[in-house]
Amino acid sequence: MGRRVRAFISLAIFTISLFLLYNLEQQYQLNDIIGEIKTLSLFQLLLASFLTVASYMLLSLYDYIAVRNVDATISYRKILPISFLGFTFSNTIGFSLLTGTSIRYKFYSELGLSGNQITQIVISCSVTFFLGLFFICGISLICFPSVPLSELPLPTWLYSLTSLIGVGMLLCVTGYFMIGMLRHKPLNFRGFEITIPHIMTSIKQLLVSSIDWIIVGTLFYSLLPAVDNLGYVQVLSIFFVANALGVLAHVPGGIGVFESVVTVSLSQYLPVEQILGAIIVYRIIYYIIPFLISLTYFVITIARANKDNIVKLNANVAFMRQLLPPLLSVSVFGAGLLLLLSVVNPSIVHKYHWLGELVPLPIVEISSLILSVSSVLLLLLSHGLFKRYENAFLLTKKLLLISMLFIILKGAGWELLFAVGFIYLLIIPCETLFYRKGSVVGIKYSLGWLLSLSAALVLMIWVLFFSYQDVDYDHSLWFTFSPDSHVSRALRGGAVAILIVFGFAIRYFWSRTQLQLPFIDSTSLTAAMEIIDKSPSSHGYLALVQDKSILFNEDKDAFLMYARAGHCWVVMGDPIGNPNKFDDLLWQFRELCDAYDGWPVFYQVTQKYLPSFLEQGLDLYKLGEEAIVTLEQFELQSSQYRSLRQSHAKAQRDGLSFAVVEAHQVEGILPQLEVISSTWLNEKQGREKGFSVGYFSADYLCSAPMALVYSKGVIVAFSNIWASAAKVEFSVDLMRYDPKLSSSNIMDYLFTELLQWGKKQGYQTFNLGMAPMSGLTDRALVPFWTKLAKEVYKRGSKFYNFQGLRRYKEKFNPTWEAKYLICYGGLSLPIVVGSLVTLSSRGATGVFKK
Repeated sequence: MGRRVRAFISLAIFTISLFLLYNLEQQYQLNDIIGEIKTLSLFQLLLASFLTVASYMLLSLYDYIAVRNVDATISYRKILPISFLGFTFSNTIGFSLLTGTSIRYKFYSELGLSGNQITQIVISCSVTFFLGLFFICGISLICFPSVPLSELPLPTWLYSLTSLIGVGMLLCVTGYFMIGMLRHKPLNFRGFEITIPHIMTSIKQLLVSSIDWIIVGTLFYSLLPAVDNLGYVQVLSIFFVANALGVLAHVPGGIGVFESVVTVSLSQYLPVEQILGAIIVYRIIYYIIPFLISLTYFVITIARANKDNIVKLNANVAFMRQLLPPLLSVSVFGAGLLLLLSVVNPSIVHKYHWLGELVPLPIVEISSLILSVSSVLLLLLSHGLFKRYENAFLLTKKLLLISMLFIILKGAGWELLFAVGFIYLLIIPCETLFYRKGSVVGIKYSLGWLLSLSAALVLMIWVLFFSYQDVDYDHSLWFTFSPDSHVSRALRGGAVAILIVFGFAIRYFWSRTQLQLPFIDSTSLTAAMEIIDKSPSSHGYLALVQDKSILFNEDKDAFLMYARAGHCWVVMGDPIGNPNKFDDLLWQFRELCDAYDGWPVFYQVTQKYLPSFLEQGLDLYKLGEEAIVTLEQFELQSSQYRSLRQSHAKAQRDGLSFAVVEAHQVEGILPQLEVISSTWLNEKQGREKGFSVGYFSADYLCSAPMALVYSKGVIVAFSNIWASAAKVEFSVDLMRYDPKLSSSNIMDYLFTELLQWGKKQGYQTFNLGMAPMSGLTDRALVPFWTKLAKEVYKRGSKFYNFQGLRRYKEKFNPTWEAKYLICYGGLSLPIVVGSLVTLSSRGATGVFKK
């Protein structure tokens, strides 16, 4: 919920910022802004470049201080390029956890630092960044409360709070220092041990960060023209507040937010085109050029590592596989946005005037519409690239080629053609990185990406209105076709873009394609049963229910059963077959999930193969315990089975008898069994379940022996038997009885007879099934979800008799074996549980039926 709120706040601030820029009283055009950029002197550009170098040198000290704080001995010479890469990528692209953190993890881990140390370095760099910003921004708001916000259209009561906000920022800085003085033990946070910095380290962080922010503010000030009534301190004050609001907006570099705050605040001193010209040059010098240098250095470093040290090849390739799809996704999103803006911006169209003579007007008009369509589709496909979908990659390649062709026919600038062509060249050799199958429309889009798409559309609309603010709207503009009717092409192109997005939204929410998993065919079922007959476990007989898919290993001597519910791909129980092949089989399943962007979930697995499950980076949750009766020790005449023996004797006196019929004999008694089953379900006001248990089905019940209980020659209870030829474990699944009879009496009799039958047949154990949520610990430090499950076990008797089921199975003196759920943890767990409930209820509608 917090992430969603932050995302909506970001979009709201971004939209308001564009609105402020659009509603400035001064009129300005893009050509005027470009003209102001050309007036900047060589000295200003050199000074700005020097200050940029100084800033990035200070940023490297963020990492240097952090590395020393974790007692690592890495030279500054090695820290400098890592810091430069991390900050340039995160500043320009954003998604700092994905970009800057990934880069630091790769390079610092190669230098021998542990994951915990790298986490502390990342946290320390972030703290240093905010420490200086809060300090100087807080001072600015206290000493110059009316300067930063004086021209912004904010509520009047907010002006009176500026000093209070500044005090709050300084209190945050003071609180950080107090923690360093008062706490000397490491802080444990989500499994990570964070070392609290010494007071001298905190002072170094504050000094380095504050000086860095002042240098960057000076860089921006140096790009503004000199004005008598606009002082250096005033500009820095506005600069710091604008950056603080940009950080709050949570967009890369505060883009859009920074521009609007600075422009609105300084517009009383300078023409808007001069301010925007300085901002553009500032963005290029401080963000774009360092990023291009960093990207070039990064590619060269990876190439050298692969050439000089073949041992690192796999690690570097794996790293590139993780980093390149997000980078290409951002690049394609940017290309789509540029194309979209080129459709609605008159300063980009018809750069080549001679094309008007060579290309007919209808072709130009059609090219503009096709570019509008291509731009929106690139925006939509960018998320598919992020998710590594093969179809998204193939469509993106084609759209980039189409875009380049129609950029030429439309008469757009060579700069746009070069940008799109460069991205096309980047994406060509990366085909192997995009391997996931499935429909592009069926991709599950994140809220952040949807808001990014919304921000792109808002920006397009803003550019459209800003570019033609001096043109009075008229309905005839939609139907005007001439070489100079740029506004008409912009209106048509913008409308097409919006229509495509709305059409896609309708298609996405109402017609999402669902992946159809392969059902078990007769050949697969026969192969599976051959493996099950040799298996020591009995749960493989669930394959006979045929409501799950089967995944075999390459040698066809092991398999697992799985089903899909929403985003979750759920495996039922341990793999079955050759245990030496289980590890490869589990990774085969993990790769299958990854190919369709699914979450792997392993349900009711035992502790035998936990290392193989946990190697996949998943979390472990105890579900309960399974009761296993050792038949060799089962003696009904023993004193420990006294109550069971009495119940069994009473059942015999009441005329109950027991028999087991073979699978081929079950078909003849199915009508009688169906009557019992239907009566039992009606009495329990329930419906058939599935996935982890079987349900009444002729094919299923006729596939295995059947245990029957008679009363005076009439069948009153039945249960199918899971009994393999391996003679190790047997169990039962579907148990139904006449509700008129005592459930305790008839179940005691049925299980007692089954135990004696299994012992005579030579089986070693009998599986009584699981007691859900039993055996969970009451320790204070167990995870939240375990505590919750324990409370449900204690207090959930109104819904399900958890404790009573455990007590009943205790009568058979079993040994208890833990069963686990293995999946992604955290806030993903409720989604996983919901998917399990859906599968067990045989569909979403079954969840609401008993």
